[in-house]
Amino acid sequence: MIIHLKRMMYFYSMKKYRNTLYFKLKTELRRPLLLLITVLISFCAYSQTGLPADTVLPKKVLSTFTKMYPQGNTDDWMVSGDTFTITYFTENQWFEVMIGRGGNWIGTSEITDYDRLPEAVRKSFNQSGYVNNEIFIVKFEEKQGPKKKIKIRNWLIYTDDGHGNEVILKFDENGNPLP
Repeated sequence: MIIHLKRMMYFYSMKKYRNTLYFKLKTELRRPLLLLITVLISFCAYSQTGLPADTVLPKKVLSTFTKMYPQGNTDDWMVSGDTFTITYFTENQWFEVMIGRGGNWIGTSEITDYDRLPEAVRKSFNQSGYVNNEIFIVKFEEKQGPKKKIKIRNWLIYTDDGHGNEVILKFDENGNPLP
């Protein structure tokens, strides 16, 4: 009988302990649990939103672009580091403009025709071994240095070597081959 009473006392003390723990979970631990859940949800929501620079063109970039290319539109653009690349089309031309985050113009690529090549570049290309190949011509303008306003114009002529390998011929405005 004594053993039975000891078991019953143990059972009731454990029940009391369980009830106390349940009560604590219901009251005292509710706030920390709710706070933890709120923090986790906010982290999840924040990680799904990008940085503002990834969703909107900065004002300095936009003003530089509209000053230099008033006929262009800013619908198609991407950012890589601090360089914004804006791609736009006119009636029969394709442009890719690169502008730094601070609004400084870096360079412009323009797909062009063979007829629009300068005479010196055309002569240099005709002396290459790729005259009869299909070509793709890009005029690339860039600043010479961060504080200089002098533009460098290079002509890139993309073709292949007849074996499926791409070849890029680079010329300056005077028709001199570039490395």
